[in-house]
Amino acid sequence: ARATRAVVIGGGLIGLKAAEALHEIGLAVTVLELSPQLLPAAADEKVAAIIADHLRAKGLVVSVENTAERIESEDGRVKQVVCKSGDILAADMVVIAIGVRPNTQIVEGTGIETRRGIVVNRRLQTSVAGIYAAGDVAEGFDLVEGVDRLLPLWPVAYRQGMVAGANMAGQDVEYDGYFAMNAIELLGLPLISMGKLQAPEDDPEYEVLSRNEGAGCRKFILQNNRIVGAIFLNDIDRAGIISGLIRDGSDVGEFREELLKEDFGLFSLPKKWRGKKIGRPKGT
Repeated sequence: ARATRAVVIGGGLIGLKAAEALHEIGLAVTVLELSPQLLPAAADEKVAAIIADHLRAKGLVVSVENTAERIESEDGRVKQVVCKSGDILAADMVVIAIGVRPNTQIVEGTGIETRRGIVVNRRLQTSVAGIYAAGDVAEGFDLVEGVDRLLPLWPVAYRQGMVAGANMAGQDVEYDGYFAMNAIELLGLPLISMGKLQAPEDDPEYEVLSRNEGAGCRKFILQNNRIVGAIFLNDIDRAGIISGLIRDGSDVGEFREELLKEDFGLFSLPKKWRGKKIGRPKGT
């Protein structure tokens, strides 16, 4: 209640939501992000620049390629933040939001294999029989990247928990994988991103489709006619259809030209696809 100036270290999803909340209750807020852009795990460079401009227009200070060298106090309270850039920011409070690190210490010395997180198989079982792991601590299968890795996201934790629980209860269920997906709204500007955010350069397997209109844009990354990534900024309608196409590994070559159209929806899909997506009875 006494604070008037806040510094948020970290311009990812959590840091920006904290910055938004502090701004909305009247604090002067500065966001520091070490990467060259905001939201490095949830946006490409172009979309991140639009979001940064949007936040600045609302009154926040955004500083990229910058972070805190140290936090100084006086009488036991935060006084200022000394930045990598040399700037000194007066501050009454500091929020540190610089990523997720799994707590693997709980399995040290147990024989359970770990990398960045706890290694699991498709049944979410660890390297020790009868011990399962799910959620932010588990390295589950990323169906877009084709590797096991950490995906600290709520939908992933939910799905993994269901699979692990079923197997612990005696069933035989496999986790079919998921992919990175984030949804956030920042001071009235919504963003949804999923899968790959950038296509590898000079790789003929990949193609990028994009549409930009003012503060809104859509971008799709295709690999051999299959959507492997998408970004929706401001115009987020029907993003759920795209996530379904990514999850199914669907070949969209037959209707790829429809993806960027303003009225794209289920009825943009071929008739056989519509039946599959809306559950049309066979033979109708």
